[in-house]
Amino acid sequence: MNVSEILNYATKQLRHVTSQPQKDARIMLAHALSCTQEFLISNNDYELTENELDQFGRYLSRRKAYEPIQYITGRQSFFGFDFRVNRDVLIPRPETEILVETAKNIAESKENPVVLDIGTGSGIIAISLAKVLNKGEIWATDISESALSLAKENAKTLGVIDKINFVLSDFFRSFNTISGSDKTFFTAIIRNAENFHNAEKLPCFDLIISNPPYVSLGELSGLALELRYEPLTALTDFSDGLNSIREIIKAAKEWIKPKGFLLLEIGYMQKSSVRQLALSAGWNSVRFEKDLAGIERVAIISD
Repeated sequence: MNVSEILNYATKQLRHVTSQPQKDARIMLAHALSCTQEFLISNNDYELTENELDQFGRYLSRRKAYEPIQYITGRQSFFGFDFRVNRDVLIPRPETEILVETAKNIAESKENPVVLDIGTGSGIIAISLAKVLNKGEIWATDISESALSLAKENAKTLGVIDKINFVLSDFFRSFNTISGSDKTFFTAIIRNAENFHNAEKLPCFDLIISNPPYVSLGELSGLALELRYEPLTALTDFSDGLNSIREIIKAAKEWIKPKGFLLLEIGYMQKSSVRQLALSAGWNSVRFEKDLAGIERVAIISD
């Protein structure tokens, strides 16, 4: 079969799976042939080898089973950069670019910002900020060793591995026993110690950012079939969708510098709950940034 024939066939096969069957077919075929989509367009009569047909057939079967195209190709674009993704991490979404853009604007207003990305996953937030900021210091944590390993790989590929301090941690728990009188000592301990003992918390971040699991258990069954391939613990708290948000809002207060900011990506209809949680935890100001659908998507919380 040639390129034109296989694309026509795959497009028909994918019509019940995706709203963009032709695009998905072209992406998978380019991946199977290790070529660009432009090559496919200008070489419609190229005859696929048996190995290429077999490889494309495997990709097509996976997509027909609703596996996201990003996990099949292992790539996703975010904030203008190309990231590697796998089933250990969430697939980067356009909504999160609003979170990064907001963080960038705040960080640029600080003289030498120290930024923490909680639950970094594939590293999209920390790495994107490292690419666009010319000052400051960035930290990134995740509870998953495999996710953190992927984030480091992406940071290395995108040339910012030396700009980000990666820490294996469940929220702030690895930081909770750190002591020191200044940020320099704090930084040295984090970079050089596996375990932290008998210490006192040290506020040292100008900006804390997180895209936590905010899908409620009730919403989970109504989500797209593709989402069953993504790590559930990164999507939901198996409760009301606010458990991680509650913990971050409360704990971040102890780690934020004066005039610092906490940025959270939140779900549909969570605006009022997040506002109340923040004010109850002692934060002074809460405002929201809308996504392209008009949903309050980013909570901007400050002292």
